[in-house]
Amino acid sequence: MKVLSNQADAEAWLFSLVGAYTNPAQAEDDDFVQADSLSRLMAPDEQKRLIANLAGNLAQVKRRDVLEQSIQYFHCSDRDFGERLLAGVSE
Repeated sequence: MKVLSNQADAEAWLFSLVGAYTNPAQAEDDDFVQADSLSRLMAPDEQKRLIANLAGNLAQVKRRDVLEQSIQYFHCSDRDFGERLLAGVSE
C-alpha cells in the first residue's frame, strides 16, 4: 500500500485511478431550470404557501439591492412566480 504524504500525491494517485472528469452538459443547462420544474410540480395551494413564506422572509431584508436581486432570481425561474412574490413582499 502506498502512503500518500501530501495533497499533491493524493490528487495524482486519484487521477491515476479515475482519469480526468468533466461534468456532462445538460440539455437545459442554466441556473433556473430545476426551480422552474419544481414550482410547476407544486399544487396551487403549495405554491401559495411557498410564496407567502418567501415573501415574509424577504420582507425583512433591509438592503433594497439584495431584495431586488433575490426577487429577480425567482422572476428568472418563472415570471408569474416572481410577480406573485413581488406582490407578496409589497403588501
